[in-house]
Amino acid sequence: MARTLLVVGGSSGIGREAVRELAPDFDRVLILGRDASRGRAVAESISTTSDAHAAGIDVSTRAGLAEADDWVRSVTGSVQAVVFSAGVMPHRRVETADGHELNLAVHHLAPFGLTALLLDLIADGSPIVQVNSVGHRWPLAGARRLRLPLDDLDFRRDFEQYEAYSRSKLANLLAVYGWAQVLPRGIVVNALHPGLVRTRIGRDQPLGRVRLYNAIAVHPAIPGARIARLVRAGASLGSGAYWDRDVRQASSSLSYDAELRAGLWWETLRMLEPLLSERDAVPPTPDR
Repeated sequence: MARTLLVVGGSSGIGREAVRELAPDFDRVLILGRDASRGRAVAESISTTSDAHAAGIDVSTRAGLAEADDWVRSVTGSVQAVVFSAGVMPHRRVETADGHELNLAVHHLAPFGLTALLLDLIADGSPIVQVNSVGHRWPLAGARRLRLPLDDLDFRRDFEQYEAYSRSKLANLLAVYGWAQVLPRGIVVNALHPGLVRTRIGRDQPLGRVRLYNAIAVHPAIPGARIARLVRAGASLGSGAYWDRDVRQASSSLSYDAELRAGLWWETLRMLEPLLSERDAVPPTPDR
């Protein structure tokens, strides 16, 4: 059976580098990104080692998630590894077509929704790697204590850009721990903080801040290799872990809050209605 890798956010940055690193290990590589032309360029760059396919789909909306689900199914009947590496950091509050705050939609709703939709295609014992951030511990700037209010996940009150990014990464990590409880057939899911990386994620930030960040950040090939290591290790690493670059670490105390995790799970299902219920893809709720 042909082995298939799916990389969401594989058209640029660390996702692109993970594709290039992992392509020789798989027979087929599926590259999902917002920019179809960049995705095709990545697919062409690995075409000598893998059967590469690319699609330009915005997975920040329910319609995009449904389109992505249909596209993956049109290309393959099974998936042996999944990487979620898409990232954003808008400098102002941006809403998707569904009315959700963009950080939350890209970093949390998209990987949650697509995992649920594709679960029947993901092979037994396959790894799912979700790119997270040390920012799940605290906002990357500012002095406010990080919280995740379930009545304002879309950050309509008192928006702050770095706090919004951190909230979305905390939500993502809580969901990773939830998925680790309910994923069937030995499928494993782990989170990775890739380190400070030179990517396009800061393109909306002030130029001076971007230059300072890039001066201390690493080339995307380094975290791309870190993603590849987790994928190659597969189920041997277990499930539900947070990796800070190459070291497994405890994440923030809030990320282990079982009551918050359960509440977020239900709110996420509500936000993704009716997509998951229509596709008969509603996952069980993890234990508190």
